[in-house]
Amino acid sequence: MGSCGVVDRQTVTLSHAIADWALISRTEATRRINAAADLGPRRGLTGEPIAPVLAGAAAAQREGKIGAEHIAVIRRFCHQLPGWVGQATRERAEAQLARHGGQVRPEQLSGLAATIADCLNPDGTYRDEDRARRRDLTLGSRQADGMSKLRGLITPESRATVEAVLAKLGAPGMCNPESEAPYMDGAPSQAAIDTDPAQRPNALLTGCWPGCAVCWRPQSWVSTTAYPRRSS
Repeated sequence: MGSCGVVDRQTVTLSHAIADWALISRTEATRRINAAADLGPRRGLTGEPIAPVLAGAAAAQREGKIGAEHIAVIRRFCHQLPGWVGQATRERAEAQLARHGGQVRPEQLSGLAATIADCLNPDGTYRDEDRARRRDLTLGSRQADGMSKLRGLITPESRATVEAVLAKLGAPGMCNPESEAPYMDGAPSQAAIDTDPAQRPNALLTGCWPGCAVCWRPQSWVSTTAYPRRSS
């Protein structure tokens, strides 16, 4: 691909190389790589052919019975199953979804996948390893107005921590970055509560997090270019 003069010399990952060569987004390149890993043929260490990870979906796709949206539903179902579900059970469930995929729309297949998942895991039992495999937190690129999108999945422990912090420091009147003296301890005055903006979680990050001695050493935080310095 490098001989075509298309791929950036700074490209260091397969998804980036494919995106540059095929002129597609890196997100789409990553999706294609992951789909190929689940649907493509495999070889063993000695060269013997091995069925695809999602054999039923791969066969249905080859026959033109299901499309990309059906495959996305099946892949999401399989990857979200807890680790204690046996391989034979996984294969039967995946094959059942692949068969029904050729008869229903993707959103209908998603409902069937949810029903099967409830049958396989009625108590909602997930191990720490299952959650660790799926946890993710991504800060998106900066948009034209300077805003950035934050998305991801956090563990129950992380959620409990965030909720506890928001309950105290994100309460009305607390940590208002527009105030000259944001309240971090004690009870804020009624005036502070009345003038506090509605977007309190975001205000917490900009109003109190930089000054939190537990989270940051002041000298290390102030040295960053994003530190919101206040005029004296």
